[in-house]
Parts: sequence; structure tokens; C-alpha cells
Amino acid sequence: MILLLFFISAVLSKSINPNKLDENEKYSDLKYHHHKNKFKIEVTGSGIVELQPTIGTVIFPIEFRDKKADNALYLANSLIFNAAEKIKWIFSDPRSFLDPKEEQSLKGSLELGIEPVLFDKYSIETGKQQISLIYNNKTGVEQYAVTNTLYITTKHIDMINKIIVECVNSGLNRGVKVNYSNNQTEVDKAKDKALKLAIKDAKRKAKNIARSLNLEIHEYLKFKYLIDQNNAATDQCDPKAAEMVNQATCIPNESAKNYFRVDVELAVLLK
Repeated sequence: MILLLFFISAVLSKSINPNKLDENEKYSDLKYHHHKNKFKIEVTGSGIVELQPTIGTVIFPIEFRDKKADNALYLANSLIFNAAEKIKWIFSDPRSFLDPKEEQSLKGSLELGIEPVLFDKYSIETGKQQISLIYNNKTGVEQYAVTNTLYITTKHIDMINKIIVECVNSGLNRGVKVNYSNNQTEVDKAKDKALKLAIKDAKRKAKNIARSLNLEIHEYLKFKYLIDQNNAATDQCDPKAAEMVNQATCIPNESAKNYFRVDVELAVLLK
């Protein structure tokens, strides 16, 4: 019994790099209980899944000021309308966002007189329009300010750069933010995969512990969640530079990914 506890202590005292889970283990949080000739241990495992975003949302803040409220409203609404027309123009030609193979297929269809049917290319939404009265103490000028937000969402991530350029050139030059995301099905699959990897990691650790103690895995009992989290991927840029050179300085970041991590604690019976 004393000798067995000594072996467990030796396992716990290993110096390990926690970033290399596939090479080493860190057992500082290992729990164990003695039951006659069996030992119940509780081992942690981690699973991390990298998920490439498939949805991009470009967010433009809008603000116009004028001494007359109706003028400010007109200017703000005109800006939204012009931007919407630009987006429609961008997506009016499907060849602007198809890869070479898809473009060749489309060309063949057009030659045969087949009209392409393209769905779910983009969506345009606005936030809640607000109007407020602003008074400048220095100049003594009173103006009406109209603010809103324009959201352009697309599954064609490679088109985001072009969306930014065209919208900036249409007058949206107050800054832009890009949010990257995934649909719920993709998120659920990533979480499920991360859970399986976490359990697999915990089982591997348990086998290593059993081997170091000259014991065997008798039974995997149950597990509980410790962590279930993900990070949000966003990118920001200044569209004014894009307006000057006619190309956005904020190219959608291909490395802007979601990382889903699940940590579990697995109860294992050794004998």
C-alpha cells in the first residue's frame, strides 16, 4: 500500500509542459481513492477544435448632422440606400465571387442558355435609427444628429474585402468592424468533437498512470464538464485608407478562427 502511494506521488511530481498534451501529462490535479484492491482516480482531459469561420458580417456606423432634422434623416437614409445598391451590384454578377472551377461551370451553363439561380448570397440590415439634438457651446450651433448601423452579412468570406471597398467609396467612411462566425450546426459539431477529444485525452492519461503503477484499467466510470468555451473572431480596420487607394487595408483575416475548448474530469477504476 505504501509503495503504491509512493508510485502515485512520483507520477504527480513530474515536471511537464502543459502545452504539449500529446507528449506529456500534468497530474497535479489528479484525485484517487482506494477501494480494497481497486483504485478510483479522476483524471482531467482537454479537447480543442479549430473552426474556420464561414460567415462574415461587415458593420458600418452611420452618422449625419444638419441644422434641419429632415435633412439629416435624408442624408443618413441616402447613405444606406447607396451602400445597399453597391452591394446588389457586387453580387449581381456571380462570376465576381466564384472560384475558377465554379466560374467555368457557370460559363458553360450560360452558353447553353441556362440562367444561374443563386441563393443566400448576402443580407443587409440596419439597426435602430436614432435622432438627437446637439448644441455646440463654442460655436453656438444647434444641429440634429442621426445615427444608425448598417450590417452586411455574407457566407462568401472572400467578398468581404470588396464589400468594404465599395461601401467606403459610397460614403461609409466612419470606421468598420468585421465579425466572423459559424452557423449553429458547425458550432455544435465542433463542441461535440472537442468533447470526444477531451475524453480521449483523459483516457490516454489514465492508461499512462495505470502503466506506471503496474495496474490495469478496470472500468471507465463517468465524466463531468470542467470548461466549455470558445473565442469570438473579429477584425477591425480604417476604411479611409481604402478610399484613397481604392482597396481595403482590412483584408479578411484567414487566421481569424474560432477555437472551441472542452475540459472534462473522467473517473476511472484501476485494479
